[in-house]
Amino acid sequence: NFSVGANIGMIFMMAAEQEYDELNMAIKYFQDTMMRMRYSAVPTISAPHGMALGGGCEISLHADKVVAAAETYMGLVEFGVGVIPGGGGSKEMALRASDTFRKGDV
Repeated sequence: NFSVGANIGMIFMMAAEQEYDELNMAIKYFQDTMMRMRYSAVPTISAPHGMALGGGCEISLHADKVVAAAETYMGLVEFGVGVIPGGGGSKEMALRASDTFRKGDV
C-alpha cells in the first residue's frame, strides 16, 4: 500500500483524553508538510499504488503530478467516520474541480 493515513482510533483517543496540544501539533505538522509539498520550488510527483486513503490521498492531491497504478484505491475516508480531513485535501479537490469550470457553468 502507498499510505492509509493516520490511525483514526488514536486520534479519537487523544481527543477523548484531552491531549489537544499533541493533537494540534500533529495536525499542524501534517498541514505544513502538505503546504511545503504543494508550493515546492521543484515539481512534486506522487506514485500511489494499492490503497491511498486519508493522508495518502492528500499527498497525491497536493502533488504537481500523479502517476497512479491501475489498481489504486484512493479516497478521503475521514468523511465516512464524521471527521473533516485535516491536511487540506478537500480544498485541493475543490480547486482542481474548479479549474475545469467555464463561465456560466455554475
